[in-house]
Amino acid sequence: MISNTAGLILAGGLGSRMNHQDKGMVLFKQKPLVEYPLALLRKNVDCIVISANRNLDKYASYGHPVIPDLPQYTALGPLGGIYSASMQLPENITFIQVVPCDTPFLPDHLVEQLHTALLQTNTDIAMAISGSNQHPSIIQFRRSLLPDLKRRLDQHVDKLRLRSFVLDNAHTLVNFEQEDFFINFNNPESLKLWDSLQGST
Repeated sequence: MISNTAGLILAGGLGSRMNHQDKGMVLFKQKPLVEYPLALLRKNVDCIVISANRNLDKYASYGHPVIPDLPQYTALGPLGGIYSASMQLPENITFIQVVPCDTPFLPDHLVEQLHTALLQTNTDIAMAISGSNQHPSIIQFRRSLLPDLKRRLDQHVDKLRLRSFVLDNAHTLVNFEQEDFFINFNNPESLKLWDSLQGST
C-alpha cells in the first residue's frame, strides 16, 4: 500500500467504438471490465474514485465515490474527468494514479513502479510505456499539477490531449516489457476475440 496516493479510474467516455456502451460495465470473462482495475488499485492505494457519467449507481455499488464531469468540463475528454474526480480527493492525497476502465491485464506492480520512478527522478508525471508505445491514460502524477490541468481545460489547450498534458510537464517514462499488460478493449470484436483466445488456453 502506497500512502498519500489515490487511484482514479476513467470510466466516463462515450464508448463510441463499443456501440456506445458504457465500457466499464461491459462483461469480460463474466465480470464488468471496471472490476479489473478496481482489484489492482485496492491492493496499492489509500483511496479510489471513479470518473463516470453513466450508471452512477452501479459504479457506486463498489463502495467508492463516483464523480461525474463538472458541468463546465463535460465532453472535454479524459482530462475533464481526471480534474473533476481529483477535486473530490481527500486533502492528504499527494499522488494520483490514473488507469482506464477497459484495460484488464495491468500488472500488480504498476502503481509501485510508477511511484518509484516519480520519486527517483523528482518529476511530476510518470507514464507507462511498452517498447515504443506510450500509454498516456496510464499515468501517476503529483496533485500539484491540478492548476495546470484546470488552465488547459479552461483555455482548451492543444485539443486537451492526455499525451500533451504529460509531455508538457516534467515527466518520466517507465517501460514495461510485456505489451499484453496494456491491451484495452475499444470495440466488441476485439473483446470477443480475446475472450475466445483466453477460453481456449
